[in-house]
Amino acid sequence: MKRSFILAALLLALTALTAPAEQLKGKVKAIAADKNTLTVTVGKADQQFIIPAEARILNAAGKELPQRLKAAPLQPGALVQLTTGKVDGKDVVQEVKLLDPFPPSGYLSEAEAGPDFLVQGEYEGGNAKGKLGAQLIAQQAEGQFQVLLYRGGLPGAGWDGQAPEKGTAKTEGGKTALAAGSWQGVVLDGKLTGKTPDGDDFELKRVVRKSATEGAKPPAGAIVLFDGTNTDEWPGGKLIDGQYLLAGSKTKRAVKDFKLHLEFRLPFRDRSQGNSGVYMQERYELQIMNTYGRVPPPNNGMASIYTVTAPSLNMCYPPLSWQTYDIDFKAARWDASGKKTANAVVTLLHNGVKVHDAVEIKNKTGAGKEEGPAAMPIYLQNHGSPVYYRNIWVELPPES
Repeated sequence: MKRSFILAALLLALTALTAPAEQLKGKVKAIAADKNTLTVTVGKADQQFIIPAEARILNAAGKELPQRLKAAPLQPGALVQLTTGKVDGKDVVQEVKLLDPFPPSGYLSEAEAGPDFLVQGEYEGGNAKGKLGAQLIAQQAEGQFQVLLYRGGLPGAGWDGQAPEKGTAKTEGGKTALAAGSWQGVVLDGKLTGKTPDGDDFELKRVVRKSATEGAKPPAGAIVLFDGTNTDEWPGGKLIDGQYLLAGSKTKRAVKDFKLHLEFRLPFRDRSQGNSGVYMQERYELQIMNTYGRVPPPNNGMASIYTVTAPSLNMCYPPLSWQTYDIDFKAARWDASGKKTANAVVTLLHNGVKVHDAVEIKNKTGAGKEEGPAAMPIYLQNHGSPVYYRNIWVELPPES
């Protein structure tokens, strides 16, 4: 009997230890990182949780956030799932996971993008004292935006180059209220109106900018690589909606020096941030990624020579806008013995603005193939994001 009693006690203890964890979903209401507490609205009730040091905090892709409660994606309004278990009879949070309320690949059209898309974007205008520009960048939580205010106008369109005023905006009741330092404003019906720190009124209107080279026609002698009708120049390439080329194929032509024009569009709220890239000769990558509103631009973001050189200006348009690259590439030079005598050189116009001017590339970048004297194809990288391309043509020198 004594032995049976001990076995029963052990089984009871084991059952308690292996009791299934409970999960609940809600929206973050408040974060107190200094107190390790999180207030979450579950249904209509607010609940406060202590997040112990051993609890895991994950993003929507399941990757641990080392900044924990201070992590940028974790903010009021974010949808989260908390996993709790029992320790000494008390509920203890084991894991906090951000939930993505949007499709993993984001939205591919304006019609399905939702109300935040109509707020996110670029705004131009000002007052009697001068021109102003603003960028609103949608965050992971619905109705939450980062705000950048530029004196002189938008990047590439008058901005004076001084650090923009940074702030936030939040949508409630169909109206988006903005606060950026001493700047105050409201976004409503495509207009941003408010007051400067000096108390002066300003009004900006939402604009959708077009690149000066969008729709550029191939000059005489250029080779049309993609005109929306077929993928003949891209073996294995996939045609989307009967008119766009999906990222993930390379040209059947090998090239050395070239001038390339292409147009591309990134999805809105794609978990991978519209990640693609133009690999020149499959060796050197000009990054394509949504880094709209990043100041200063990073060296692994849009228009960067990947991890090597950042663009001189962030000309990234908001997602779902058509953007352009005009690339002038000069291949590395090699002597008869196979020794490199000159580095590859690239000039890039992003949305019609020069952001790299005859920049040398000393070696392959990222996942690029090793350098060498042989001509190689142009590769439009597939990194899991539905990035669409159109109007691609190339000019080659006579010897190519």
